[in-house]
Amino acid sequence: MSKPTVITKLKRNFVLIVMGMMTILLLGSFVLINYSNHHSNEESISSRLAEIASREGSLPKSDDKNDGQPPVGQLPSTDFQADSYVAVRISSDGEMTGIISGSVANVDVNAVQNMVAIAIAKGNNSGEIQNWRYLLQEKSYGYMAVFIDVSTQTQLEKSLLMMSGGILSLVWLAMLAVAIFLSRWVSRPVAKAFAAQTRFVADASHELKTPISVINANLAVLEGSTKK
Repeated sequence: MSKPTVITKLKRNFVLIVMGMMTILLLGSFVLINYSNHHSNEESISSRLAEIASREGSLPKSDDKNDGQPPVGQLPSTDFQADSYVAVRISSDGEMTGIISGSVANVDVNAVQNMVAIAIAKGNNSGEIQNWRYLLQEKSYGYMAVFIDVSTQTQLEKSLLMMSGGILSLVWLAMLAVAIFLSRWVSRPVAKAFAAQTRFVADASHELKTPISVINANLAVLEGSTKK
């Protein structure tokens, strides 16, 4: 096997090993970041749905003592779904007896009726209808149905997915360049050893060439003398 072939194979294997490890690490980070964000949003929505349903379609107001500001040491709420909801009171007969909306202007009663019908037909206490997550909670008068608009959440999750994917792709390319550079640095001693070995073999061959020629000549003379 020639020197270029060995060195090239060494470099290639080094890059493959390093980039294989980096690919696993970056893919793990990508999945973890997006899964954690999605799971956190799902928990936030579920708790918000349960809170609105338990309060009969309303949310607690800001603490007057704090003038709408969060307590000391607590960050402001970032629940973008906090006010984008529709709560519906449903009688035991399946009739809507009241609609409460939070920052949802011009509520379409027909659309709400349609979503309620779909939610009841699904037979699940919770689920998703288009861009609305819903919760059906049993009450003494029938049911409280709460719908939260999750279109913003969905868009933000898609944005995070694309942004994290783009950033990690750039990191992967940067690591590829670093791996190629390191492969050349790592293979340099091997290349020097190959060069030294080649020089040694060439020098030894040159040094042995003359004695071998003399021996061959002497053998030829002896063979000629023997024949005579």
